[in-house]
Parts: sequence; C-alpha cells; structure tokens
Amino acid sequence: MKTKFITLIFIVMAKMSFGQYQQYVQYITPYLSAPIESGYFYLNTPNNLQAGALYQFYRLNAPDLDNDMLLIDTHVDSLVGFTHFKYQQLYKGIPIEGAGCIEHYDKQGSLSFINAKIVDSIKSDAKPRITPDEAIRGLIYELRKDEKNQFAWESSEWENEIQLDNADPNATWYPTAELIFSVDTMKNMTMVISGSRYTLAYEISITTISPLQTIIYHVDANSGNILKYRSTSICDGPSNIIGYGSRIIDTQWKGGFTQAYILETNDATRVIHTKKNPNGSTAWSVLNNTTDNDDNWGTSFDTECTVHYHVSNSWDYFRNTFNRTGQNNVSREIRVRSQWVDNNAQFQPYSTGNHNDLLFGTTTVGGYYGAEPSVVGHEFTH
Repeated sequence: MKTKFITLIFIVMAKMSFGQYQQYVQYITPYLSAPIESGYFYLNTPNNLQAGALYQFYRLNAPDLDNDMLLIDTHVDSLVGFTHFKYQQLYKGIPIEGAGCIEHYDKQGSLSFINAKIVDSIKSDAKPRITPDEAIRGLIYELRKDEKNQFAWESSEWENEIQLDNADPNATWYPTAELIFSVDTMKNMTMVISGSRYTLAYEISITTISPLQTIIYHVDANSGNILKYRSTSICDGPSNIIGYGSRIIDTQWKGGFTQAYILETNDATRVIHTKKNPNGSTAWSVLNNTTDNDDNWGTSFDTECTVHYHVSNSWDYFRNTFNRTGQNNVSREIRVRSQWVDNNAQFQPYSTGNHNDLLFGTTTVGGYYGAEPSVVGHEFTH
C-alpha cells in the first residue's frame, strides 16, 4: 500500500499533458491486477476501496472537476452475490449519452472489477443558447408541419387518463426537456469516446395519439435543430437463423450506456433475454448484451439470434396452444445463456428470484444445441 501511495503522489506531481482518460489510467494502474482490456479494469483483491472512491480520488487530484460519475443504480445479483454500482458520467453536471461505468464488488466487499465507457475531453460549451421552452416550442412547430400528428396533450381524454394514472391533477403529456450531451451516432462506441463527437442538446419525448407512438428527440441546445430521434415502439429486426435463413426476431432498444438494440423481448407477453456466456456461471448482470446498432442483425450473431428465435417460438407455441404465459404460466423471465462450454443443453431453475436459465452448448460433433428447435423446446418444457 505504501508503494501504491508513493506512485500516486508521483502522478499528482507530474505535469503530464494527457487527456482525461489517460490521466485516469495513471491513477488507477497501481490497483490493477491485469492490463485494461475492452473497457474492463480488473483490480487486486482483497482491497478496501469504497464505491466511487477511486474515480473521486482521480477527479480531485488530477484535478478534473468538470467530469463526475453519478450513482444511478445499486443491486445485488442472485447468482454469485456481487454488488453492482452503476454510474452515469457527467460533464459540468450534465449527463453524457452512453457514458459511465459499473463497479462490481465481491461478497467480501472488495472492488473486483470495473467496466466502463468514458468520454474524453468534451470541449463543447455547457451553457445552452436557447431555453428548454424554446426548444420544445421549436420542435412542436416542426412536427405540426405533418398534419397527421395529433399530440397526446391536446386530447382531454388522454390528459384525464394520465392525471388519474398518476393521482396528480397537474400531470400532463406536454413534454419536458432534459439537457444532455448527445453523441453523433451510437456506432463505434468504444471504451474511450472522443468528446468531439458530442453536442449539447435537449432530450424531448413527444407522444402522439395519431399516429400512436412516442419518439425521443435530441434538439441542438444552441441552434434548435433536430439532431436525431428514435422511436420507443416495439422493436423487431431481421437476422439470419441457422438452418432457416432470414427471420424476424423480437428485440428491444437499450438506452443508458448501451444505446443499441439487444436480444431482449418485449412483444406478445414474452420475457426472454439472451446473452453469450461460455462458462455458464458468470453473474448475469456482468455479462455484456449482444448488441446491434440498427436492429438489422444479419449474420454477425448467428448463435445468439438463433436460440433467441427458437425460445421465442417455444413461448409462443405454449401461449397460443395452451394459453400458458411462459414456463410457469406467470411470465417468469427466461435468461438464455448461449455458447455454453459444455456439450449439453440444460434448464436451470431458481427457487428464489424471478427467472429461470436455459443454457445451450455445442454437440459432440461441433453443432449447436441452440440451433435445434426440438432441443430448445425440450428445455423450455421443464
């Protein structure tokens, strides 16, 4: 610990012209047990690092008071008992789209590893030239050019409904605006993201009843121009399914740090989430989502998309034929672990928690159990 302290003092005194991320690496390196890889920082254990302390040490001593990490979620996973702390990166108090980190603590209370996407060196001014109200009015003005748009807040029935649902006589569908740093595109979101890709913007959610949809817009906080938008409607995209060619799979948009489409269902009562997990025992929350930027999956993730498709079909069969909703008839979540290292397929129930696991490995001749509908259906019926 004395050696680490001396190293950190040396770093503080050194006048290095490094970017934000490079400085952070200098501070965290004395604690690492392995080289940084694909956004993962593995730490020496045991240690007594408190949640958020390592970043705050860097922040105060670099110094880098413009950037911060805001704790937005804490939970304990049900598989290995790790505690996970999720942070949103801020620049001058403003959230940065797709940036942040998660700290993972083992059962003994040591910080085991961190995974992160960090935005480096934002140069944009954090003071908007237009107000939130101006941004909202300008956006509505542009949307009114399409005469088919009927806004939810202009319907007395919809306004009454939201007020009843929220037990709040002041509740309304009229939009609000949140100031954020908006990234140019969700493609090429590497571990370190250049701050030059970000624009100060207002995030504004607009709900229309004709057509019936909610769309989230990013409006330039200086010019009022619409930068980008995305629908929150149900997402379904094409993918190659092994042995069947192109099929439509049930997917979902994932915001936060992911900002991509993932293999998690949200159609027709399905509650299915698929991830790649070779060893079969890694805590679910630690596993990366299988992601796609535009919901056109192609052939990039054949194994994950194929088993996801077959599990979805199994769910549909029992719902449509026997009026059963999921394995236990009450929509219990199914977590599908793809590319399991074992030559087997397995159903793993949990007496506690809110999910079951389905694991699919390879056959003894190099095939994939998750690509065989009869095997998937068999495991589903346990």
